[in-house]
Amino acid sequence: MSISNDILTLNATVTDGIVHLIGGIKNPSKYQKKYLIASNPIDRMMNYTGSGLPFTSPFIAFENTPNYYDIPEDGKIEAHFKYPNSYYTTESQEKIIPSVFITLKSNSLSEPIFYQLKLSDPIPLKTSTTYRPEFKQGPEFYAKKEDVLGVPPNQEWILRNIGELKAKHGFA
Repeated sequence: MSISNDILTLNATVTDGIVHLIGGIKNPSKYQKKYLIASNPIDRMMNYTGSGLPFTSPFIAFENTPNYYDIPEDGKIEAHFKYPNSYYTTESQEKIIPSVFITLKSNSLSEPIFYQLKLSDPIPLKTSTTYRPEFKQGPEFYAKKEDVLGVPPNQEWILRNIGELKAKHGFA
């Protein structure tokens, strides 16, 4: 995983749950504030909802995160972060996969420059939502079984055949 452009170069490697970030800013004196930040590490806990769930908002994801690094004046980056967790946007609709964000602020620019270095999602099946976004399109998703099975003759027939059909057609 890497970023390389006319402003910065950054390479990330992961070993034993630690993200090693090596690189540099190409013209560091141009920026007054330079830093890397990533969300908090994955919560490993035992409770009713489970372990390793994505954070429900950016505020919770970044609150008191240990994954912060001020880039020094020479622009060289050598940081080590605990592997960040994924999180949802404020509207809880879009899942942001684990990422490292680079922020460069300059007095000459009205807006800071942001870069996102996307990491792989180690637990992609963990979700805080009760349904997938494509299911919001209406009640027609309930009809999939009937489209495949036809109208079943009785409940016993459904119970005896549904396991095979789930495996064959990949629906829950």
